[in-house]
Amino acid sequence: MKTSRRHCGIKDIAKNSLLSLQTLPILEIKDGEAKPYNKWTKKELYEQAKNVGIEGRSKMKKKELILPLRNN
Repeated sequence: MKTSRRHCGIKDIAKNSLLSLQTLPILEIKDGEAKPYNKWTKKELYEQAKNVGIEGRSKMKKKELILPLRNN
């Protein structure tokens, strides 16, 4: 049995979810895989935390920003 797969891009994901393009992370995608949070800069993590409304982000270190972003 052959299954068909439809390619879903970031715009499709945003359109079909409660997220908007502004709240989606800016991802570096290589070979179909997104760049993991531990490879992001602190500035990128901070901006994403700001986009999703994580409180206390201004006082967090890079490692402290990753956990709430993963759980969000």
